[in-house]
Amino acid sequence: MFASFHAQLPLMTRLLIGTSDLFVGYWPLMIVGVVALVAAARFYVRSENGRFTWDGLKLRLPVVGR
Repeated sequence: MFASFHAQLPLMTRLLIGTSDLFVGYWPLMIVGVVALVAAARFYVRSENGRFTWDGLKLRLPVVGR
């Protein structure tokens, strides 16, 4: 309908369509990216520096903190 009037879609509609196209077209890469991030985080937390940083972050949580 918008194309027949040569009108541009509203910004939010264009963003929604663009986001949908992104997820439809690149979902396999997104899954690989999430798996890679989880693996990297686990590898980092298993290191000495990573363990220290992770424990410090846990102590700053409102439930566990001061």
